[in-house]
Amino acid sequence: MGGAAGHMAHPFDLPWVEKGSDLLDFFDRAKTFVEKKGAGSVKIDGINVSFKVVGDEEFKQFAVDRGSLKPIDIEGITMSRVDQRFPEGHGMRPALKSLLSILNAAIDDIKPELENLGMWGDPSRFLNTEYVEGTTNVTQYDANFLAIHGLNQFYQRIGKVGAAKGRERPGMERPEGDKSASVEISYDPAVMEKLVEKLRPFAEKRGFQVYSSVPTEKSADIDYAGVLSEPFSVRIADDRVITKSLGEWLSEATNPRYKTVQLKDGKRTHALHKQLYLDIVNGAIPLWI
Repeated sequence: MGGAAGHMAHPFDLPWVEKGSDLLDFFDRAKTFVEKKGAGSVKIDGINVSFKVVGDEEFKQFAVDRGSLKPIDIEGITMSRVDQRFPEGHGMRPALKSLLSILNAAIDDIKPELENLGMWGDPSRFLNTEYVEGTTNVTQYDANFLAIHGLNQFYQRIGKVGAAKGRERPGMERPEGDKSASVEISYDPAVMEKLVEKLRPFAEKRGFQVYSSVPTEKSADIDYAGVLSEPFSVRIADDRVITKSLGEWLSEATNPRYKTVQLKDGKRTHALHKQLYLDIVNGAIPLWI
């Protein structure tokens, strides 16, 4: 997750994952955890979006909030303001319009649940969601869907520098030393399930599924030795390809984190960028060698 709800660390984000062997150790730990606990939670490879309810009692509607101190975020990015927040060609434009259409169409039906969650009269509370439409990031999913992770509330924040100096974002009092934009707050899971149940027919009309939690179960046997032995080829020059097993590559790898690299076309990106990964997988020559 990202945006207003914060970022859930990828394995390569963990400070102790410095090399390939550390990454394998991470999966060994995950395997042990699942074998002992029986299940885990799913990290969805989508885009995090925060939805809140804005407006007066005469007219309520859903709005997106990216968690910044920009007036449009604090006030709420309503359907009519999506194009103001995101430039032409930005992928968030069509996605947010679809999702806001779903939520706004259902708002009267889900009003009791929104009131129970404390969202109807408090725009500092928001639904922490993840949406997937096709291949939103790297993973290809079979369906478009919106996953509601939970209920969050913004911390109060007052801008200290630049154009945002003195600008206030309403919210709950921030604990000392906590720099998070928001915090997850407790709610009745049955209420959230009811909200999701009511949302589903509206979402299905627009080609989306809606989930509150993604159930998991332990595989009969967790064994990735076969994957590590599979060959993986990297084209490093027009006339040179190096092929090793995935396990061999990992035994030599170090974590570049977000180090900047230069591509063959002169552009620069960070070493863990999605496009760089795709270029390597597809046999392109992404780096100056």
